Formats: sequence, C-alpha cells, structure tokens
Amino acid sequence: DGLLEGSAYFSSPHTARYFASPIEPAYNDDGSYNLNTTIPNPLFIGEADVDESKLTRILSNNSLAWQTPIENLSFTSRVSIDYQVFDYKTYNNRVRGDGDDTNGYGYNFNRTSATYVFQNSLDYVLGFGDHNFDFKILQEYQKYRRHLIEAEGDNFAADGLTELAIAGNPTFASTEFTDWAVASYLATAAYNFDNRYVLNGTYRREGNSRFSADNRWGDFWSVGAAWNLHREDFLAGSDFVNNLKLRASYGKTGNANIDINQYQVLFSYDADYNGNGAAYPPQYGNPALTWETSYTFDTGIEFGLWQNRVNGSLAYYRRESNDLLLDVPLSMTTGFSSQFRNIGKMENKGFEAELDVELVRSTDFNVSIGGNVATVENEVLEVATDANGNEIAVTNTNTSYQRSASGTMVNEWFLPTWAGVDPETGMDTYYTDGVGSETTTSYTQANRVYQGTSALPTLTAGLNFHVDFKGFFLDASGYYAGGHQVYESWHLYLNQPNLYATAFYNGYDALLDRWQQPGDQTRVAKSIFGGEPWRYNSKFLHDGDYFRLRNVTFGYDFRPSTLEAIGLTGARLFVRGTNLYTWVKDDNLLHDPEVDATGFTSITTPPVKSVVLGVNLKL
Repeated sequence: DGLLEGSAYFSSPHTARYFASPIEPAYNDDGSYNLNTTIPNPLFIGEADVDESKLTRILSNNSLAWQTPIENLSFTSRVSIDYQVFDYKTYNNRVRGDGDDTNGYGYNFNRTSATYVFQNSLDYVLGFGDHNFDFKILQEYQKYRRHLIEAEGDNFAADGLTELAIAGNPTFASTEFTDWAVASYLATAAYNFDNRYVLNGTYRREGNSRFSADNRWGDFWSVGAAWNLHREDFLAGSDFVNNLKLRASYGKTGNANIDINQYQVLFSYDADYNGNGAAYPPQYGNPALTWETSYTFDTGIEFGLWQNRVNGSLAYYRRESNDLLLDVPLSMTTGFSSQFRNIGKMENKGFEAELDVELVRSTDFNVSIGGNVATVENEVLEVATDANGNEIAVTNTNTSYQRSASGTMVNEWFLPTWAGVDPETGMDTYYTDGVGSETTTSYTQANRVYQGTSALPTLTAGLNFHVDFKGFFLDASGYYAGGHQVYESWHLYLNQPNLYATAFYNGYDALLDRWQQPGDQTRVAKSIFGGEPWRYNSKFLHDGDYFRLRNVTFGYDFRPSTLEAIGLTGARLFVRGTNLYTWVKDDNLLHDPEVDATGFTSITTPPVKSVVLGVNLKL
C-alpha cells in the first residue's frame, strides 16, 4: 500500500532492506520471532500489524442522441457518474513496532466521493462540393462532492483485536466535506476543403467555484490550420510520399490548480481552548484570485514515406504561462505566512519527434522499430516583488530546498554546494557561495545556491521493437528520462559515516570506502563516533538519467485454420517480462531512479520486475 510504503516509520517492512542488521536472526532458537532487533522484525510486523486499503468504484456513462427534423442537425445529451468509496485501516500491534509505546495504535479512514458530469451538445454538418463545415455548441456542468471521516486511538485491550472500538483511549476524530463545481460553454467550427486545407477554431467560456463570483469566469480559445500536401497535384500518386502534412495552432488555456476556498477570508473551528471549541483565521484570503492562463504555439510536420514504411512527425512548441497561481510569502507582521496570488510568468518550449520504420514487410516475416523523443526547456520569467521592487523568490511548499526566481527553472534545486572530501583531514568541505568560491568545513557557513537543475526531466524518449515470423512474435518497449537530478532523501541514516549508519542501522557498503588516512581520495568522509544532523547539500543530488526496459513479450499466434476443429477463432501463447532491466547513469544513486515530481527518492517498492506466462483464447 502506498501509505505503508511511503512511511518514515522504521517498522514498515519496506525499510528492512535498508535499516535491518544482516547479523540479526529473524527467528529465535525455538522458532519464534526474534523481537530483540534494531528495528522491528519485518516478519513479525507483517503478521501482527494491519494495513488495508479497499476501493469500490462505480462508473456510469449514459447518452441520448436525437436526430432533429432539421437535416444534419443532431442533439446529444450525456450524463456520467463516478462514485468511489475508499476505506483505509491500519493497526500497529502492542508488542513491537510503532504501537508498542502506546499499547497498540489504530487508525481508520473512509472517503466517499462522487463526480457528476452533465453535457448537452448540438452538432451541425454542412457540405457542398469540396467544401465541408462542422459546427458544435456544447454546454457542460461538472460537480464534485467528497465526504471523509477519520479516527484514531491507542491502548488496545488485547492482542489480535484491531477495531477502534477496542481502543481504550480515543485520541482523534474528524469529519470533512468538500465540494466544487465547474461550468462551461463551448463552440467549435471546422472547415475542410477537399481534405487539403483544414481550419478550425474553438471558443470556451468556463467558470470555476475556486474563484470568487467576480473573477470566476474565463475566456479561452484556439485556432489551428493544416495543409495536406500529399493531396496536391504535385504529390498525388507519388510512390515516395504517401502522407505529408503541415500543421500549426495557437491558443489560450486556463488553469485553476489550487485548493478550494483560497480566495476567502475564513475561520476554522477545529481548535479548542481549555476544552472548549475555538475559532481562528487560517488564511489571509484573496478575492482577486482568478485563472492562470497560458498561450501555446505549436507547429509541426507529419509524414509517411515508401508506402508508409516510414512514418513520423516533428513538432515545436512554446507555452508562456501568465498570472501564475503562487503561494507568495508574506511579512509575519500580517499574522500569516503566505497568500495565494496571480503573479509571475513562466515559459516552456521544446521539440517532439516520433519515427516508426518497417524494416521488413512481408506475409510471414515483419520487423519494425520506432520511438519518440521530447525535450523541454523551462524558465521562470517573473515572480512577485516586495514594496521595494525586490523579487520574492518562491520556495516549494513541500521543501525549502527547491526555489523559483526569474531566470531559474521552476522549483530549481537550491542547496549548499559540496566541494568534496578534504584528502588531508577526511572532512566534508563546502563552497561558501557556490562553485568557485572559498571552501569551508562548516556546513553552516555554506550558503544555499541554485544548482542549475530541477527534478523535472528535460529529455524523455521511448523505444519500441517488433518482429514476427510465421506466428512467432517478439515485442519490446523501453523508456528513457534524463537531464534532471534527484535527491537521496535518506542519507542521514544510510549514507553518512556516523553511528546511525554504522551501529544503529545498516548503512550502504559504499561507506567501506570512507576516508581513513591522509591522502585518501574518496567521496565518503571519515567515520565519526556519534550522530549527525541533516545536512542537505549537492553531495546527495544525483543525475536522474535512467533507461528502463518496460516490457518484453515473446509468443506465438496460432493460425485460425488450426483452431477450427476445437471451436476457437484465435489463440495466443506468450511469456511477458516487465521491468527486466534498468540502467542508471549515476553510480552513486542507489535508490530507484524513477521518482515523482518532488525529486526526492523514497523507500517504496520499485516497479515490480515480473515474468508472466499467459494464454489468450478467442471463441
């Protein structure tokens, strides 16, 4: 379960491979679990603790179409419902683990949510000769409602009883209701002349309950055009060019990716004062909040050559985002730490390319290879300023070690810069103000600086391969990401030469290469007999480049003629391997390189490596 995997508690079984001592036996001589271990015995925890997630989901999609008396005019009404019930339960036993100091601990969480979408549209098609028109008018309303209840307690009466009713000390209970709504009106128009020239336009007016009534509605639009050159006389009937299209588009879109009620000055009532209910103002509010907008230009070419043996595309895009929805720091004299504002500007641009090639095409033997590649160049163009006109750098709300300012990437790594291990003293050294400045052995004298990278890949690519011969086939696909850096978030306990890694837990074997005498050249400082504080710095910032072989499938498709006698129309026998191989550029990156957008490694189960044998039958 994700909640268990991401847990920072040392009794999570996922932490055992990092923290458990290899010399501590799992069982006692009598076969019982050994509970006198440095961290809780994962075998015992797996049996005595409870961690369950259950999701029930009901999806319903319904539509009604009516061909009106007006020729080529149709009306469609759609209703969809997505209903979900999520239950989570955890219990930490009384004997050993995260619940032993409270005589057991339990927590239950229930979330019920429903999303309703109502849509009505009119479609009108008009054509005469080579001229074709397509018009649509659409109205849509989306409503989301969520209710959750959670409770926890400790001091359980007996082993093996895990429900909260058994907890002698209820410690927490809470309920919450959330809802939001989005309404929109859309109009589209498309023109096609002989499948050679294509023009289209879209206008959308959308309102979102996350903004005040005065700033709730936004206007968004796009225009696009395409030219199918292969249908022109000078390419018609060409044996070389089968498809050749030029296309371009430009448009405005909106983003409302903030929590609800951020525009309001609110009072919260979840506090108490001397046992009595109490209220307090949790946020400053900003009634001027409105849509974050982006203007995107996209242009490209699509082609198919040699009877479509070679197919591909090449595109360039540039997106400028304005009025960014950012949590801007405030002076603490206001009584609040920050306020959401529409401030700032950002640019993303890059290329996208795709190519698929049929190397061999025949009745019994085919070979093809293909792939795609995409680049992205991100730059923050503008952030908020204070009363004196000085920039207010935006710090990531999840970590203070990622920051954005004009000229940087969004959430660029912002850390002290490691300068290596001093070969004479064996101590870590740091640049006082980035590469090229003076060095110091005092971590507190090293200023944080922008590292020139972020956690978001600047280059991604995919690769696929296919071959088949007389019913046998082989398919393979892989994925590459690079140009970014990820941070090793557990280095204090695993990768710093102190008592955490060498006595209490089970540090990396890389610590064996620690500095031991003057002249040693190593990236591991000398070992100390004691603990250390967290020291976030670029030493533990690693290149995130990796390639993963996602899937490899080998199998055989039985010919229909051989299946007729047993009443089958198709049959496939195959063996599929998943995540069989992963290449990592940085040898010092010892965790799984595929991390989320935060950029921090975590102690979770890496993508599962598996081999599956399967049979597909068609009647």
